[in-house]
Amino acid sequence: MLEWRVHALHLGVSRNAISLVLHDRRPAAWRVLGTTPLPQHADDAFAPALRDALHHLLSTHAPQRATLDIVFDDRLACLWMTTPPVGATRLSDIEGAAALRFANLFGEAAAPWRIVGDWQARQPFCTAALPRALIDTLVVTAQACRIPVIGIAPHFVSTWNRWQRQCRTPGWFAVRHENLLRLGITEGAHMRLRAIHEVPVPPVDDMRWLAQTISQTSVLLGVSPATTLHLCGAVPEAGSASATSLNVHTLAPLARRDAADWHASAILATGGGLA
Repeated sequence: MLEWRVHALHLGVSRNAISLVLHDRRPAAWRVLGTTPLPQHADDAFAPALRDALHHLLSTHAPQRATLDIVFDDRLACLWMTTPPVGATRLSDIEGAAALRFANLFGEAAAPWRIVGDWQARQPFCTAALPRALIDTLVVTAQACRIPVIGIAPHFVSTWNRWQRQCRTPGWFAVRHENLLRLGITEGAHMRLRAIHEVPVPPVDDMRWLAQTISQTSVLLGVSPATTLHLCGAVPEAGSASATSLNVHTLAPLARRDAADWHASAILATGGGLA
């Protein structure tokens, strides 16, 4: 007998909290079901704490016949660009190149990480890695609560997949969450991802800072600076640079910052649906 899954649950996972959010597709509304803080743990104690927190949230708040989509804070993930080997024809060759690039960039063995990518044989592609221990913990815990996990991604990847096709004007792509700005440097009318760059957001920022960041990143990477930025996240105040030539196109509506239930991990759970 077919069992229809009618409730779309979304989980935001950060170092200090996890949040469970329900997405009602008909009114296109998001509703926070619960948030559980995660006290500071040593690395080997983080997965058990995550398991207990998720089990509590699902047991307390999850409706029947639900699915779960998981979004990780980018600070729990690794993102980079991989250049495929010349003449590569097999997926295993491309996966091997991604694992080698991961080891060179982050100084760790690839085995404890799950590496996924937009596998390409002819051009560089975006690659992401998440700790296998955290993925396995979340999937097994959700299955124990009879809730299948249908998607797992870092925040930047989830937001890119949601919005990239709706960016009609060529420009760079950016995701801002808390004090982290991650830039996707693109090229061409179809906004093919060329590079990924991470920038900390200062305590006080404005459009001048954002424009300077774009300019400095373009010099660092040897590319032309963007005149359009597709941004998912809070737009800086105009400040003293209201006449800046940078055109900022906001992608997602802002969650209510005055609402106590919209913790940063709850915003994370929407995967770019809210900022």
